[in-house]
Amino acid sequence: MNQARSFKEMQLLALLGELQSLLTDAINSLDTKKLTPETRYLSICAITVNQAAGGYFILRERHNDYPSKFLVRPILEATLSAGAVMKKRGFLFRKAYSELLEEKKAFPNDSKTEAHFESILNDLESFFKKYDSHYPIEYKKVNIEYTARLAEMLPLYEVVYRTYCKFTHGGIDAALGQLNKMTDDLDTQFVVRLVFMMLEQLQTHTHAKIPDLLPFRNRLEVQVPASE
Repeated sequence: MNQARSFKEMQLLALLGELQSLLTDAINSLDTKKLTPETRYLSICAITVNQAAGGYFILRERHNDYPSKFLVRPILEATLSAGAVMKKRGFLFRKAYSELLEEKKAFPNDSKTEAHFESILNDLESFFKKYDSHYPIEYKKVNIEYTARLAEMLPLYEVVYRTYCKFTHGGIDAALGQLNKMTDDLDTQFVVRLVFMMLEQLQTHTHAKIPDLLPFRNRLEVQVPASE
């Protein structure tokens, strides 16, 4: 990374630290009793983003760039999932159903397991119907591509998500450092933008205490123009 990039990275890390602090305060300001199932899930995704971004910040400050890349994917995945839940009524049930199917794979394939998970699904459906008698219930799996499409963030899936999966999946090119040059100057940009997006989601859909984000957006656009 050249000197100009190093300065830019320092500026972005400073912004990330401020945004993460805002996100922490926003999460702590939420009254869970006032949250719907969807906004409760949004708050859970915000916690995931906040914790992962905090770990990213620490690693990056210590110049541990390579391990910091492993945290970009969970930040992005939580942001995509939160976006899809807030865009599509009924998606949250399908998301929970999909996760239960994955959890079920860890149990023996027998009648006891089937009965156990059938009971969980019945309770889950009852929970949503109690919240909203007209809530759409669909026993259909969702994947991350569909999630990104619903969240209207498909380009983030097609380029960013696929790239950072190579780190978390132990891809040979990532393990050999062949992706470092391509991603080093982009990692913090992505994390800052995703934390900012989570703050915007909370500001739009919840009563979280969040200040005017325009000054932070302006700083981000000065440092990383949208066309870059």
